[in-house]
Amino acid sequence: MQIKRFEARTMTEALKLVKDELGPEAVILSACNRRSAGGVLGCFKKPGVEVTAAGGGPLPPLHPLTTAKDCRGGELEGLGYPAATRRLPRPNRFPGSALPQSRMPVKRSEAEGGNRAVDRAAEHWLYRRLISRGVEEKYARQMTTDFLRHANGLADDPAVHRSRIAGIITQMGASVKPLAIENGQQRRVALIGPSGVGKTTAAAKLAALHALDPDLEVALLSLDNYRVAASDQLRVYADIIGVPAAVVADQAQLDEALEKFCRHDLVLIDTPGINPRDAAPIRKLTGMLEKIEGLEVHLLLSAAARMCDCVDLFDQLTGLPVERLMFSKIDETNACGSLLNIALRLGLPVACLFDGTTGPDGLKDADLETLAALVTDTNGAGSGATAAPPAAAAPGDRE
Repeated sequence: MQIKRFEARTMTEALKLVKDELGPEAVILSACNRRSAGGVLGCFKKPGVEVTAAGGGPLPPLHPLTTAKDCRGGELEGLGYPAATRRLPRPNRFPGSALPQSRMPVKRSEAEGGNRAVDRAAEHWLYRRLISRGVEEKYARQMTTDFLRHANGLADDPAVHRSRIAGIITQMGASVKPLAIENGQQRRVALIGPSGVGKTTAAAKLAALHALDPDLEVALLSLDNYRVAASDQLRVYADIIGVPAAVVADQAQLDEALEKFCRHDLVLIDTPGINPRDAAPIRKLTGMLEKIEGLEVHLLLSAAARMCDCVDLFDQLTGLPVERLMFSKIDETNACGSLLNIALRLGLPVACLFDGTTGPDGLKDADLETLAALVTDTNGAGSGATAAPPAAAAPGDRE
């Protein structure tokens, strides 16, 4: 292998020099225009060309350490030939596809079909109803899409619609688990939640409901010695219902009260309100409750509460094994959709629903059709609520 550089006035002359010197099988490695030396102060130089060629055998393999500086310098030190360079292909940042996902071609029919499905859900009466009731947009869209998927086979009957919506929210993860008490179980249930949510009233309603069963022994126990007249309120409830009650302030009194009620089938424990921004009372309450053997912790929230506040509160209860949710004040809001949002977000079953009615009449065990009615009915909540399309809906809406 022989590599040489040739200079001439024209390319034709340079090629002739290459052929004469290296033979007809010579390979041109590079060529460029240049001016010959001479002239005055660099002026009046004669134009010419410079050609680098190789001949006399095959080219050696390219050296991996070849640099751009070597190419500009002409012959490489130790190699005897100019380096050849090429641009490497850009790596594919989206393995498995020839184009980035955002640039992948989409069939017009598929894109239009997806848009039509979205538009159809957003225009449906159920979607509008759910949004107006406070259901989060992602849940409302999912529920409406699933409802429309089987809408053609559904009768235009409120009961059928309510049953279908109940099935949809079940598939989404909502569940119920009522507080069923049987003789001889000896259940210990603590109601926890923020201040003003109605824990004392809820405990009294639960006690009144189960005290109606002559085979059950029920007792009330309060740890709320912070709120003014809280203990007096509980004792009044207990006297009206006809069940024993105790108010405790420390661990020793709690142990004594639990020993006193050890033969009762159900002991309902009222607790002070929780402030998620005050960790000290939460730690004290956790320390007392975690020592109760077989304790069930139920979180009581308002049906009108904001989901972000409920999630913030739940995150502070890491030391308490919350098993179920209860919701109060379902008759004080027209936006019970928050109830469904919270249940789906926390992933806990709903046990009971409370309203402002006095006595056990204001208590209802949760069931899926009632939850469906609460998030779709516009005429008020309750067991008689129905999930039905508006009476004046257009034919296209009543699907």
